[in-house]
Amino acid sequence: MIIIVAIFAGISGGVEDFNTVQEAVEAKTMDKSALYETTMFDTGLSLTLWLLKITIAALVLFVLYHVVTNFKSSRKGLIYFAVLAIIAFVAYSNVDPDAVSITIQNALDKFAKSSGSAITGTDYKIIVGGITTAIVLLVANAVTFALGEIYNFFK
Repeated sequence: MIIIVAIFAGISGGVEDFNTVQEAVEAKTMDKSALYETTMFDTGLSLTLWLLKITIAALVLFVLYHVVTNFKSSRKGLIYFAVLAIIAFVAYSNVDPDAVSITIQNALDKFAKSSGSAITGTDYKIIVGGITTAIVLLVANAVTFALGEIYNFFK
């Protein structure tokens, strides 16, 4: 009941502001920079970020507790995590932030112009390194799946 009341209080607290922003956007009378100023969603976003931080902290604590109490059974997971960290580090290290294609540079310029902040070389390396890591893991997963099916077929 307390959670429901808190949710409805947050929703009803800024509906007028939301309608004003929506009407101004539809009428195209609002300055584009005003779209990045929020009023109604600040509380919800900050609470969501705090809950995310608490969740990540709990995840790390539970993983560490499991590793300490059952080290023998968690060795395989630690090895997989080390392989993942190595793949991510290699993907991050191989990105050259100066060698950006024209299409991506245009997108970065549009983002910088519309939001007022730019993506730095380190940000670019993290983004491309993360995408590369995800692609490598996707391919590894597909290969492992195919090999497992072939193994089960001849078993």
